[in-house]
Amino acid sequence: MRINNIIVAVLCMAFPLASLAQKTNKEGESDVENKNSYARQYTSVNPLVYEDVWDLEPYAFVNSDGHPDGYNVELVKIMLDKLSIPFVIKLKHTPQNFEDLQSGKADLTIGMKAFYHDQYGEYSNNVLALFTHSLASPRNSDVKVKEFADLKNLKVYVHEGSYSHNMMVKEGMGANVIPMKDMKTALQKVNESGKGAVLWNTMNVSTLINKYKLSNVRMTSVNMKYGEYHFMSNDTVLLFKLDSLYDEMTSSEEFLNLRQKWFYPNVQLSNSQAWFWYVIYTLVVMALFVTIYNIYYHYMEKRVRRDNARQSTQLQLLLKSGNYRIWTYDVAEKKFRGVSIEGEARDEYNEKAFSVFYDSFDFMEMMETIERVACGASESESLSVRCHDPKNMGKTFYFDLNISVLHEQYGEPTLLLGVQTDKTGERMKYVNTRDSLLRFRTMFDTAMAQMAFYDKNGIMTDINNSACETFGILDKEGFLKSKMHISQVPVFHHMKEQIIDELWVSSIVDFDDLRRKGQLSDFWTRKGVVYYEFTIMPIYDDNGELVCIVSAGRDITEMAMQMNRERRRSKRIEAASAEIKRYTENINTALEVSNTLLANYNIETKTMEVTYDMHKPKLKLSQLQCVHMIDPSQTRKAANIMLRMDRTKIGKFKIRLKTRERDKDRKNVYYELNAVPMKADNGKVSHYFCLCRNISKLVETEKRLHEESMKAQEAEKVKNSFLMNMSYEIRTPLNTVVGFAELFNAPHDREDEKTFIEQIKKNSDLLLKLVNNILLLSRIDAKMLELNPQPTDFGEFFKAQCLMGVSRGVNPGVETMFETRAEPLILEIDTAQTGHIIENLVMLSSQFTKHGYIKTRYEYHNSMVTFSIEDTGVGIDKASVNRIMSRTYEGVKGDYNVELEITICNELAVLMGGHMEIQSAVGRGTVVWVSLPCKNLLEELENNAENGII
Repeated sequence: MRINNIIVAVLCMAFPLASLAQKTNKEGESDVENKNSYARQYTSVNPLVYEDVWDLEPYAFVNSDGHPDGYNVELVKIMLDKLSIPFVIKLKHTPQNFEDLQSGKADLTIGMKAFYHDQYGEYSNNVLALFTHSLASPRNSDVKVKEFADLKNLKVYVHEGSYSHNMMVKEGMGANVIPMKDMKTALQKVNESGKGAVLWNTMNVSTLINKYKLSNVRMTSVNMKYGEYHFMSNDTVLLFKLDSLYDEMTSSEEFLNLRQKWFYPNVQLSNSQAWFWYVIYTLVVMALFVTIYNIYYHYMEKRVRRDNARQSTQLQLLLKSGNYRIWTYDVAEKKFRGVSIEGEARDEYNEKAFSVFYDSFDFMEMMETIERVACGASESESLSVRCHDPKNMGKTFYFDLNISVLHEQYGEPTLLLGVQTDKTGERMKYVNTRDSLLRFRTMFDTAMAQMAFYDKNGIMTDINNSACETFGILDKEGFLKSKMHISQVPVFHHMKEQIIDELWVSSIVDFDDLRRKGQLSDFWTRKGVVYYEFTIMPIYDDNGELVCIVSAGRDITEMAMQMNRERRRSKRIEAASAEIKRYTENINTALEVSNTLLANYNIETKTMEVTYDMHKPKLKLSQLQCVHMIDPSQTRKAANIMLRMDRTKIGKFKIRLKTRERDKDRKNVYYELNAVPMKADNGKVSHYFCLCRNISKLVETEKRLHEESMKAQEAEKVKNSFLMNMSYEIRTPLNTVVGFAELFNAPHDREDEKTFIEQIKKNSDLLLKLVNNILLLSRIDAKMLELNPQPTDFGEFFKAQCLMGVSRGVNPGVETMFETRAEPLILEIDTAQTGHIIENLVMLSSQFTKHGYIKTRYEYHNSMVTFSIEDTGVGIDKASVNRIMSRTYEGVKGDYNVELEITICNELAVLMGGHMEIQSAVGRGTVVWVSLPCKNLLEELENNAENGII
């Protein structure tokens, strides 16, 4: 009953498929007749190459004997034998079989009809098999999956690149996928660990579970889109033949036994009696086999020992005579070792070093073969490789290479053996023979070729009609009777020497020019310039004597003219493309340099299309998005502009907008929008063309300009105040000098003249000092004062300047204290300006200190010298200190010259890169700190000595 049910099910499935194939078969016949399909002839020399995967049991796999096996393999064998097509079968890793089909290395494969396979080839109409899917999970697990959507909550193992893998990725379940190349390992892992699940084709999962007796795994059908298995090829004629044959064999039920063999192998007799006799028969056969094997084993053991020595000697002689090369490959270490004929190991190479001896493509194929043998896909494989001598890379050797397993451990290959047979001589002979056959076949099988024969003296003996038509020879018989020599043929006129070897030549002949020069007989009526390519081949007998000469050629004038036209057309297109590209690049450069965006506002769609590069797609923004980008302070203004554009109530306009966008300094970005209305053919405004220029820098410049203008105005105010005060300070001593000078002309006592002279001298000195200070401050402000740092013993220098300051007058009873360091301090500093600061500050302290002390000291830290002048004098109020540091002299009362002196000291400190600080209280005294940057030359010298620089 089970067999009958299976047969009925198979027929039910095959009938609609056969009907569909017959329906499309008629359509395919007309398509094949009309379509310029790719088709090639398959011969024993050039057989059809069928490739499939090696690990898809029971469809296609490598059996225990290392041969291709499975449903797909047997199906192809049966159908190609019926079609009398020679073939070879290769099993490879997926997707290598599809890539070989695409590149032309393979002619036929069987694959899933899916979007990710469309690029590799065409599909047959018939469905060879339907792929349903099942989930294999541990028996004790609570996994409940019925629908495809249930897999969203489960991580599953899938076959990498399979239909189920692609379907899960396509449906957004890529994160739930665990891709595996070896599904046997995945199922064994689930069986042993009791965790995880495997999603794959139902038949593949069932086969692996039964084969490896995975008792802890159960199968659950998953309701998802099934896959269809089709023939795939780029030869549409082959696909048509296979579809036709498949329809015939399906209708005659020839595939039932094949499907039962591979898909339902356990369906046998259902009665217990058949099983009983089957077991008895098996036990009897096994017992008989064991007995015979033991007898044979002991006999063969003795014989093998006796023959080992003789075979070893014969093998060495065979290797020497056959020019063999032997090497081994360690699978674990991935290293090659050369082996001598005596079996001794020679040099050792890694894969990169060993690849030097081989052609790069052949070495890649060799490594792929090694991987297949190493992973157990086959026990032995052969291929042809090209080798090089590293010392002479121009010379190529051809070898037949056989790779097999030399040693195994725990059933896994650990050492592979490579045997190379030198086929260089045979290969070169084959290539020469093949090339000769191809050339002769091309000449004789091409009906359009112009052919001519010449005797051994070069006299033409025959010419075909195609040649006569090409060269305009109207009288063929008369032409042959004229005994035309090969050198007199116009396309051969440049050949003056004797023809010894085969020639392949292209020639350009101007028949009109030859006719004007009298170099052309009347038989040649062809006119104009002729482009011609030809081959001339001398034929020799076995003794090396020249027998005849054969020439074959074709007229390529029209092809050459067409190529010239296409070349000129291509140049024009290239020039136009280059011009467009240059124009586009200029626009992009202009946009980039000017920091400008191109925009179009579409009135109908109410969208703004923005781009900054003509090569890139435009960014579309809605009205709401545009308004949202504007700063809230200008949102109403922007919305009003867009409303007026929608109503076309505005013409050309320019507007400055502040956006929410921020630059790298976290400042708002400003854009200037220049818009021009563009009209359609009906005269109505269709859109507005806009230029959006980033004017953030311009706005920032305007802000800074405004700030600088305010500063200039403030400086002008300070200058006016300064000049007003200066005019008062200068006028006071000057009036005193003038007044006392005029007293000399007035009646006076002689005793008063001494007083007049002292007052004139005192005020003249005061006036001179004031003018000098004003000039010095002006030079500082104008950046005209040059600094001249030089090495100085700062301790001695500081003490000398302090003494000069107190020497200009210190009040009696005031103690002076000058603190210096015991160790020398050599600094690189401007002594003139620094001395001016020290001397004047000490002088002012001496002048305004009536009692107490004046103390000075200095320190050097972190490349900065700091000195202070402290006194117990009258002090300075805080307002005066702020006025001195900020140089605001408006409304100054008192001795302005003193404040000017302190201001000059502060400006000199700033000019030298330092700063000055004042701490003072009225009646308590004053402390002034001055810090100046400078180098400690002694420290620098010691550092250089430690680093070995000096």
